[in-house]
Amino acid sequence: MLDNQGNIHTLIGEAMRESADLARKELALFRTEMTENIRGLVMGLAIVVGAAVFAVVAISLLVQSLVD
Repeated sequence: MLDNQGNIHTLIGEAMRESADLARKELALFRTEMTENIRGLVMGLAIVVGAAVFAVVAISLLVQSLVD
């Protein structure tokens, strides 16, 4: 009986350690994925801003050529 309780305590302790380890790994994975998503978002916004600047310059040149 005492041996079984020792085994149960050992199993519970291992389960708790494994759960904590899994939680740490999941949190690290979440941080990595969020960092990649934020980088992609910033890159996309930079491209959109660049395209908007290009469009404004193109429209102003088109209007200037129509005026001339």
